[in-house]
Amino acid sequence: MKRSFKTLLSQFCSLTLSEEEAEQHWYSILSHQKQLEEALSRPVGFTVALADYFMNRVRKIRGPVLIERDQYRRTQDCAIRDSLTGLYNRRFLKDYLEKEFDKSRRYPLAFSLLFLDVDHFKRLNDKWGHLVGDRVLQRIAKILSCYSRGADLVARFGGEEFVVVMSQTLGRVAMEVADRLRVHIKTQEFLIPGSKEIVHVTVSGGIATCPSDALDADELLRQADEALYMAKEEGRNRIIHHRDIPQKTHRCVNM
Repeated sequence: MKRSFKTLLSQFCSLTLSEEEAEQHWYSILSHQKQLEEALSRPVGFTVALADYFMNRVRKIRGPVLIERDQYRRTQDCAIRDSLTGLYNRRFLKDYLEKEFDKSRRYPLAFSLLFLDVDHFKRLNDKWGHLVGDRVLQRIAKILSCYSRGADLVARFGGEEFVVVMSQTLGRVAMEVADRLRVHIKTQEFLIPGSKEIVHVTVSGGIATCPSDALDADELLRQADEALYMAKEEGRNRIIHHRDIPQKTHRCVNM
């Protein structure tokens, strides 16, 4: 997949540039690289030329830090991943949703958001302890990752709440996908360490669709959360689409 100049320079030096600015700088760096090689009579790497260009030619970088690429990638990954489950975190989800809404405004694309909450999770924590609760969350995260579709994004919203963004998926299909995930979680057996008891966990979920239900990320989450609240009210272990709520029950979800 072809990457933009903006993305490439962001990966090299974490500068935030427009695509036009990034392209101009990119070709200027290549020219600067040739000039350095002529002046030094030896090969000069692109990274060296980039650092010299931004430090001494255009002075956009003052205190660069040298880091191995693999370590940099691991650091980047930690910034967007939840430490307990390994899923994308709320920060990444917010950026992702903004990009999805931007695409939906430019192209005739729709997507749905599933907001999931583990039923009676506090009761489980109180009975078995937080370590068992953490293991349950980790297991649910794996189930969501394994059984969601390849194009979908799975994130941990916080606590016992998860979000699945279903790409190019409308109401009926979104309900089918969400219900399959719900059933997969319901049928799993969670073994309690040090005990022979087997625990079964269920989840409740709410769905909202862009652009029919919402025109921005906060509103989409709010609509999905309202549907989730209704699923809880109607007995848990079920999925409800926002369009099927007879009367809205407003709740506030903060990104």
